[in-house]
Amino acid sequence: MHNISRQEASTWDAPAVLALRKTRGENQQAFAAALVVNRVTVSEWERGAAEVSPLSAGALDTLERETHRPPSSPLADTIARARLQTEANVIQLGEISGIARAVLTMLEAVTDQQRLVVNSLSPWVHDEEDMRQTIAASREGLGEATPAVPAGARPAGRQRRAGGE
Repeated sequence: MHNISRQEASTWDAPAVLALRKTRGENQQAFAAALVVNRVTVSEWERGAAEVSPLSAGALDTLERETHRPPSSPLADTIARARLQTEANVIQLGEISGIARAVLTMLEAVTDQQRLVVNSLSPWVHDEEDMRQTIAASREGLGEATPAVPAGARPAGRQRRAGGE
């Protein structure tokens, strides 16, 4: 059995993560599944390429306690697994929250790009239908494909008058 030594209960360095995994007799994939993280994340922790987040440190602490406790009743095992799963769910929610913030930021950027496209084409937009077509075209290409302006078209307000200019 490997000795897992750490300076503080919440500090997990590369040797400590590796020692816990070896103590459990698991490969990186199984260990990652128990922590509900990616196998690459476990590899990065073990190589010291990434630090263990506070949420993941809590999950590792729980996993360590579960690993070193004496055999107990099925109920106690179920409770311990539920605690570990709860901590893993908290980690996932934190990651999902970060992803959601990134998606919202991207959507705001897309909306800003659409506004720029519409504003740049506004001299050629004559009515609400033209505006809808311009917005649809900007959604399709976002700058890659701009709606065609009819040959000889002039900006709104500069159309030829019935009697010529």
